[in-house]
Amino acid sequence: MAKKDYFEERYHSCIPIVLTLVDGIVNDINPTGLFADATDLDVWDSIAGHSIGLNSLVDI
Repeated sequence: MAKKDYFEERYHSCIPIVLTLVDGIVNDINPTGLFADATDLDVWDSIAGHSIGLNSLVDI
């Protein structure tokens, strides 16, 4: 469906799907990524890296 949405120029639909698929594939190969259990989401130089910011978002 993402491929069909891309060719019909519905980028708002296909981009999040492809990014989610890529994250899942990376997590299957190497346990890292946004939704992996062992991923450290604390980033010292980013506003998104607040100690509870991304962890709260992933829980939602």
